[in-house]
This record gives sequence, structure tokens and C-alpha cells, in this order.
Amino acid sequence: MNEEKRPARRSRRWIGAALLVVLVWTLGAGPLGAFLGRLGEVQTNDRAAFLPVGAESTEAARLAEDFDRGDAVPAIAVWSGEADLTEADLAAVAAVGERVAAEPWVSGDVIGPFPGTEDPSVAQLVVPVDSAYKTSDAVEELRAILADHPVGDLTAQVTGPAGYAADLVAAFAGIDSTLLLVAVSAVLVILVAVYRSPLLPVLVILASLLALGLSGFLVYLAADTGLVSLNGQSQGILFILVVGACTDYALLLVARHREELARHERVPAAVLAALRGVAGPVLASAGTVVLGLLCLLAADLASTRSLGPVVAIGVGAAVLSAMTFLPAALALVGRAAFWPSAPHRPAADTAAATDTVGGTAGDVDRVMAAHPLWGRIARTVARRPRTLWLATTALLAAAAVFAPAFSAQGTGQAEVFRTEVEAVTAQEVLDRGFGTDAAAAPALVVADADHLVAVVAAAESSPTVESAAPVTEPGPPGVDLPPLTEDGRVLVEAVLTVGPESPEAVDAVRELRERLAEDAPDAGALVGGV
Repeated sequence: MNEEKRPARRSRRWIGAALLVVLVWTLGAGPLGAFLGRLGEVQTNDRAAFLPVGAESTEAARLAEDFDRGDAVPAIAVWSGEADLTEADLAAVAAVGERVAAEPWVSGDVIGPFPGTEDPSVAQLVVPVDSAYKTSDAVEELRAILADHPVGDLTAQVTGPAGYAADLVAAFAGIDSTLLLVAVSAVLVILVAVYRSPLLPVLVILASLLALGLSGFLVYLAADTGLVSLNGQSQGILFILVVGACTDYALLLVARHREELARHERVPAAVLAALRGVAGPVLASAGTVVLGLLCLLAADLASTRSLGPVVAIGVGAAVLSAMTFLPAALALVGRAAFWPSAPHRPAADTAAATDTVGGTAGDVDRVMAAHPLWGRIARTVARRPRTLWLATTALLAAAAVFAPAFSAQGTGQAEVFRTEVEAVTAQEVLDRGFGTDAAAAPALVVADADHLVAVVAAAESSPTVESAAPVTEPGPPGVDLPPLTEDGRVLVEAVLTVGPESPEAVDAVRELRERLAEDAPDAGALVGGV
């Protein structure tokens, strides 16, 4: 009698343990998902976050932040038409500028209108947006004012740094939820197609979401304490990789669990056998991925370096959820997880013989018979292992030869957007009317204040520099003001003769750095900027 009750007691203990694990994950990691929405609080998305850590431009950007160059972000309102603008058109544009100047988010004077120097059918207003206000909201209100106050048949658009910032915010708004929805939908389709079960995909997706909640909490803590650096790029990749990795590990466990259900009468025994069968490969796979990701710490690019530890945390959370929550959930749900095609339990006379973790000697033949394709592949590999691994190694080595040929070029502001946005189209109109405005994004030179004259002279001697001048103390226009100094340094703005995001600008900056090194070697000049 005691022997008959022993399996029932073991099953009850397994069910109790499984229920405890599910409750810990649901009540623990579930609420932690709120930290996913707070990751933006600990993000660093300035230009330095996407520059090489030890690059000259990174150091120049850091030092340039110490200089107070005003608290306004320029928004450029552009009007364009089919014919040259008349005096009446410019007067109407000026009236709109007066209306815009009354807004509380305008800092200083609205400058313009300026008729196009290259194309008279274009005019612009420069609207300084106070950085104390949310730039995206200010640009949205500015665009609404332009729409409510049309100037004849002219088309009015907004671009400039503020316009690009607003359109970037709009492009990234809800991107995390979009990525998550796409990833979960793809996983759902795959799981339904593979297992044709309505319940099993829900369990796998729930495991992925719990892993994502845990990883979001851990990454938030790490970024908040300064252990890792988080940016928008790393966050987006984290979401996708956690869902993908957890689903991958879950597929291995579920496939093995389905096979074990055909051998074991009791579901907890099948879950334990499946877990023991896949734990080694899953942990080895996760460990390899984590070590590979941590290799990114050796990268020069700051965004790439920060990606490694952030995503490694996500993979750790994924394997933990797949190896703890999912087995417990499968044990609780039982064979109903595979409904309506649940594996048949073994006959009573063979159940006792097969209801063990170790299995039988005919398992390999049984699996090969159930999967003839993989069985043939396995037999082929077993017959010629050395030939196959040598051929595979040679093939991979041949493919790796082309790795050094990969070349990545810089991405301009306009190339960031996949769809047409107003800031980009307006900038194209602005370039048509005024030409490429290199003065809007000058090269920034940080140097010792004692060598200011030599630095300006060296910069202006460069054939790719149109003009160079130090940033001065704030004051009324038209008055000679002393240069602004911070910790014995000055900031010089060098306007290039080429567009700031053009391929020619790369050579221009290199030439400028060489000229400064030759003509002002003691100035400690660092060149950065867009």
C-alpha cells in the first residue's frame, strides 16, 4: 500500500514546487515589467554615446559641454512656392514670425525672414526654441501656427535642429512596444505552426515576457548605478533578443518534453527528464552567447561597447525563465499543453519500465525512426565525422576571409529616417534656396586660451575652412566681446567650406587637425562637432 502511495506523494510534492516557482515568477518578475517603461530615465543618447570612447571628437564634445552657448535650440521655418517670392509674401511671412514670437517657448528674437540666395522662391525664419520647454511640443505648436496662418499658396515646413529632434521623438515614440508586438507576434505564429496548440504558445510567450520584465529591472539598476551605459539602440536590441533567446531555449525544452511525455505516465517525471536532457545544451548555448556579447567590451565605439553587458543581462534572464518558470508551468498544465494533439501516455505494462529519467537502450533508434531526416543526417555524421568537420571548418574559414572587407560609413541625419518626414523635406527645400549651410553645424575646436590667436590663424589657413571665430561672452549684437573661457580653454567655431555631413567633411576635419598640429602644436587643440 505504501509503495502505491509513494508516486502520488512525489507527484503532489512536484506540483507544490511547480506552483511555488510559477507564483514567484508571476508575483516577482511580473510587476518588475514596470521598469521597462522607465529605462528612458537612465538612457544616454547624446552624440558622445555613439562615438569611439577614446576618440578626439568624444573628448572635444565633453569639453564643449562646459561652454554656455545659449539655452535655445533653433527651429527653421521654411516657405516655398512655384514662383519667386514677392515683397508681399515676405511681409506676410514676417507677420507670421511676429505671431510666433509671442509664444512662451520662444527664447529671444525670431530672425528673418530671409529670401533664398540660390532660389528666390524660398524664404526662412529662424525661431529659437527655449531648451527649458520640450522641443517636440514646441515644434508641434509651431507647425500648427504655420498651418493656421497660411501665406498664399506657399508651403510652410519646419526643419533645423529642433525640427529634426521633434521628428526623431515621433519616430521613436512607441518603438519599444512596436518591436515587442512584432517579436511576440512572430513567435506566436511560429509556435502555432509548429505545435498546433492554442495553450503552449501562451506559456512560451509568458515566459519570454517575464524574462523581459526581469531583464528590464536588472538593466535599470545597472544603468542607474553607473555599472552599464544604456542607449536607445541597446534597449531596442535587448527587447528583441530576450524574446528570441527565451523562445529558442523554450523550443528545445518543449520538444524534449513532448518526447518524454510519450515515455512517462506522470507529467512531473517527463518534465524532469526533459529538463535534465536540455539543461546542458541550453546552459552551454547561453554561456557562449553571454561570453560573445561581453567581448563587445573591447569595442572602440561607445554604443557597441555598452551593448554587450546590457544584452548579456537579458540573455541571463531568458535562460533563467526558460529553465525554471516554463518547466514549472508545463508540470502544472500537464498534457493539455499540447491539446488537441497531446502525446499518448504509454500502456500500463510498459509505463513502470519507462517511467524513469534514464530511458531505455532503444531510445536512439526510436527517435531516429520518428525523425527519419535527422536520423539520416546523424548516421552520415557518425560514419565520416573527421571529413565533415574538416570540410565545415574549411567552408567557414573561407567565408571568414571576407570579414575584413566589411565597411561601415557614417549616417547623416536624413538617412536615419525610413519614411518621409517634414524635417528632411524642409531641409532639402532650404538647401535648394540657400545652398548647403555649413555654418549651421561648424567644426568645434577646444584649445588652450593662451593660444587662441594661433589656433584661429591655423584654422583659417586651412583651405577647407571658410571662417573661424571663438565663442564669446553673451551680449548685444555688433559689440566686440571677449572670448568665453572655461578652465583655461576656449571654444572656436570653424565653418567648413563643405556640408557638415558630406563625405568631403571627413577629409576636411582631418586636414584641419593636421594644420592645427603643425601651426599651433602647444595649444592642445581638439577638433569635434557634427
